[in-house]
Amino acid sequence: MYSLKDYILRTKDFLAQSQEKILIVNPEGKVVYINDVFLALTGYDRKEVSKLHLNKLIGPTANKLIENEIKKSNVCISKQEFHFLNSKKKLSFFAFNTWNGNLVTGRVILISEDAKVKTELKDNLFQNSILRAMDQRRDAVWFVSDIITLKNLFMSSSVKTIFGWEPKHLILGGWVFFLSIIHPDDIKSWLSSFNEWLIMKGKLGLLYDHVEFSGSFRMKNAKGEYLPVECFSNILERDENGKIKLLLGSYRAIDQNAMKSKMAEQKTSVIKIIDGKTYVELDYLKKLREQRSENTNKQPFKNLSQRELEILELIVDEYSSEEISKKINISIHTVNLHRKQIMKKMEAKNLAGLIRIYYTSK
Repeated sequence: MYSLKDYILRTKDFLAQSQEKILIVNPEGKVVYINDVFLALTGYDRKEVSKLHLNKLIGPTANKLIENEIKKSNVCISKQEFHFLNSKKKLSFFAFNTWNGNLVTGRVILISEDAKVKTELKDNLFQNSILRAMDQRRDAVWFVSDIITLKNLFMSSSVKTIFGWEPKHLILGGWVFFLSIIHPDDIKSWLSSFNEWLIMKGKLGLLYDHVEFSGSFRMKNAKGEYLPVECFSNILERDENGKIKLLLGSYRAIDQNAMKSKMAEQKTSVIKIIDGKTYVELDYLKKLREQRSENTNKQPFKNLSQRELEILELIVDEYSSEEISKKINISIHTVNLHRKQIMKKMEAKNLAGLIRIYYTSK
């Protein structure tokens, strides 16, 4: 039995990293999660989150309209007036339910302050002849994702014919929506493999940019059926500092027996050639990284002081700097200095990266 809490725990790292304003409520409309970006918009203190209800934020009439729309098309793209602590704002949003089988476990709402929800592709991106060609293919769904913001910048129209979702659903919902339609049993293992690949690509640099990520999971279509899916992705663009920025990838529904056979075949070889493309096992890439850094410290926690380890644990448990300050009786200034040192020692670019390194290194 999977609850709304399970979804939040499994996607915690990505929810924290997302730059979207995210609000999550249970089936009764009680708020159970608000990220910091949305909280800053409301004027509420985090301690007040548990007292909030969707009816209080948008009113029962608007809440009912959202519910009716989601019943018809699984998602709701609309605009409503939100009632915050000291203000009212008319905001656009994308909403969808989380499910356990046929049971609704909660609702996720992604808020936009734009005058209208933008669903069109960026013109300069779609002018890319490769993407135009990808949009004509019907054998797989092709996408371009910004791994920093967790937004999909491009989603081929084949997502409609294969899975029943509109491209705008995956563009507006980004990875937050994408993870909600992956089977709960598959999220943890798939995210773990994907995070390992991201870290590996970051460590190994441009030399191994030709090595693709491959994985499989079950993805829900618009009818609520889970289909076996095979996914491939690779780096499309790095930023000026060499950090991974854009991914180009695809996923396709495949026969379940064929997927099992292919996975068994792939386990027999470290380096494989499939359809003219080279794939390398993650374990092999780990060995390559260890060979390159055998004289360096491989354990990211080893350089942290006892106090830094204590603060790191509290950060992962979602304590703010102010809360950490009160809990361990030091100034906020000192807490922030420790946070900077932790980020530097663990080579994390942001909070999401820190949490990812924490969990993949334990």
